Amino acid sequence: MGKPINLFSLKSDIIEKFKEKLVINKKIRDKLYSKNLEEVSRCPICEGSQFNPVLSLDITEYIQCKECTHVFVNKRPTLKVFKEFYSTNETYQKTYTDKKNAMLRVEQVAMPKLKWAIREFQREYERQPNSILDVGAGSGHFIHACRKMGYRANGIEISKTGCQFAKDIFDVELINQDILQCLEFQEKYDLITFWGVIEHYNYPIMLLRRATSLLNKKGMIIVEVPRWNCLSTAVQQLFSDSIIRHLDPLGHLHVFTDSSLATAFEKCNLNIVGAWYFGMDCYELILQLSNFFNAKELLKQDITREKLVPYLQEKADMVKFSDEIVLSGKLSR
Repeated sequence: MGKPINLFSLKSDIIEKFKEKLVINKKIRDKLYSKNLEEVSRCPICEGSQFNPVLSLDITEYIQCKECTHVFVNKRPTLKVFKEFYSTNETYQKTYTDKKNAMLRVEQVAMPKLKWAIREFQREYERQPNSILDVGAGSGHFIHACRKMGYRANGIEISKTGCQFAKDIFDVELINQDILQCLEFQEKYDLITFWGVIEHYNYPIMLLRRATSLLNKKGMIIVEVPRWNCLSTAVQQLFSDSIIRHLDPLGHLHVFTDSSLATAFEKCNLNIVGAWYFGMDCYELILQLSNFFNAKELLKQDITREKLVPYLQEKADMVKFSDEIVLSGKLSR
């Protein structure tokens, strides 16, 4: 439970330019969802066909499967459209190609995730992983952390901007391909990670099954996804006109429940061996309140940054009311 992080340093540009970010995101969303949408008639996780509407937005709607409780957008751009968007759009990748915060993101985001993953692997197999593959490697922060700690690691990423950033800042060569089409893998891996990836893909089960085909028999897959049952969801249901993360159909086609993520693992023959709950819920709450009341000074107060948000987030994490979950799993025998 929990993950200490200085969000106000990492997100300083977003905090200062929140209204501008809202306008930019809306323009990108409107363009992406303007035509050639496909309707989702089956749950992308369990293939159920009975749903409840849970959040209506101006361009689409989130619905929830009555069987596995998975939450997803009911109308979405095609896989071809999304792949083109993620591979070429520089604006969406901008948060992760910030040179100023590159090393801060390594230390506060990538490194804690790596250390947790290694602990999980050691607890299960009583040894270190010999090889790591990070799928959707973004701008290379996690691969840089792996290599800094002495692990042999590769990353695959379709964003050209992300791959260039990884090369320029970390001297990391990412594989600039789609994992489902990539034929360059010469080995199987001990540890395969998806840090905030499968929720962006039209068919998350396909990604997980591809990963299992690349996993050693005594290997582990780790998946981080956004959670539906959390404080951020409640806050954004109240402030649905000012969403730039979490319930954002620009990136999150899926928002998982613990049940739906467990169902995905089971369908891919993965036994769950560990879980980690943490989130940005209280940051989201303060951000939305400051925007609604036009009170930026609320975000600048030391008591907000150093006491209020960390304290409340710790409490949310401890009762599993946080907006992120990470599951570790191994192949079923």
